[in-house]
Amino acid sequence: SELVKLTKFSKSYISQVKHHRRPPSQKLLNALTQHVVQKKHPQQDYYSRFLESRSAMGVSPKTLKFYRDRLARFVINVDYLKATRQQIQHYLNSIPPNHNGLATRHCSYRAIKTFYRWLSAEYGIPNPIVGIPAPILSKPILPSLVYGSSNTSPLGTS
Repeated sequence: SELVKLTKFSKSYISQVKHHRRPPSQKLLNALTQHVVQKKHPQQDYYSRFLESRSAMGVSPKTLKFYRDRLARFVINVDYLKATRQQIQHYLNSIPPNHNGLATRHCSYRAIKTFYRWLSAEYGIPNPIVGIPAPILSKPILPSLVYGSSNTSPLGTS
């Protein structure tokens, strides 16, 4: 009910997002991130500083959105300054496979890894993700060619 008061969203919507039945809106992610980060670390908002550093680097708006989306849930669910390898692995394992297989889990891993590398380089904060292997991506099934289905032969002549 605290989330409902904080975000002014319905209880059912919050429950659906919490149980991965519905994706969170950008408005919800922004409100939660702002609240949690300020509540936990009022002096050190590393998450916002990380996003600012990426913006200053000149990353594309889509890349910035990627980091914001992938890291927002992580920052909300895990105390990232005190996180252990086991907590990070548990978080990654909590991301269910979807129509993209484990690609969403892999994307989160990449964003978290980049975030911790930045924290380590900029502030000397220990990097707990070192040694955690990336989630395995399934290999895409490529369409097969059937002889005679194209204008060129397999040998490159017509």
